[in-house]
Amino acid sequence: MDMYLFITTYSKISNLFITGGLKLKIHILIIEDDEAISNLIKINLNMAGYESRQVFDGIDAFNLLKEDSF
Repeated sequence: MDMYLFITTYSKISNLFITGGLKLKIHILIIEDDEAISNLIKINLNMAGYESRQVFDGIDAFNLLKEDSF
């Protein structure tokens, strides 16, 4: 089975503000089968002010994306 890693461009988008002064919070789904790498990505995203969740295979990612948006 082939595994794919989707990476989004890193930016300071979490600093954007929307109408009414509410801060836009970016939610990122980390799809990585190596737990150590996934944890490092999550730590760095959290330090940069992003909310993130982890899954370790494509099936879990697919099921989570049916329930939630990122």
